[in-house]
Amino acid sequence: MGERAITESCLTYLSFKIFGEGCCANDEEFEARLQLYPFLNYAARHWGLHGREHPSDENEKLALKFLLNDQNLACSIQAMHTSEYYDTGYSQDFPKNLGAPHIAASFGLDVLVRLLLTSKGVEPDSKDSNGRTPLSWAAENGHEAVVRLLLASKGVEPDSKNSVGRTPLSWAAENGHEAVVR
Repeated sequence: MGERAITESCLTYLSFKIFGEGCCANDEEFEARLQLYPFLNYAARHWGLHGREHPSDENEKLALKFLLNDQNLACSIQAMHTSEYYDTGYSQDFPKNLGAPHIAASFGLDVLVRLLLTSKGVEPDSKDSNGRTPLSWAAENGHEAVVRLLLASKGVEPDSKNSVGRTPLSWAAENGHEAVVR
């Protein structure tokens, strides 16, 4: 019950209208946002972890609504991918064009990935600004169920390379995810 409540709190928070402004344009804005909204960093980084542990229909609906809100998602991605030990000068150094399937795959949320692919018609092999696909994110984090789901999707290139030539397999192998490598 506690995990579900934390997931709901995180997703509700990340869906606030103020975060609908999207990414901060510079370090000063980002620093001010983190000061004004101290729960943003935690919520962005952990909502999916809590949601994966104890999924519920209500939180899946809330998560889907959040993931499909491009501006709120962009705000969350900036917080999520900016160093946990934020230092001025790095708030713009995060992958762009990360979308709902990338985030759901990176958290290992197979039910949401399936919904995004089947009901919402999202592109299963879309690339972020670093050339990484949802499969790459799922493989890096060892999410076997999501990897299987994506590999079974039409149009997914299992050996797609990112901007520096890394494949999903290389991410899985580097992180010791044997089941995903197989």
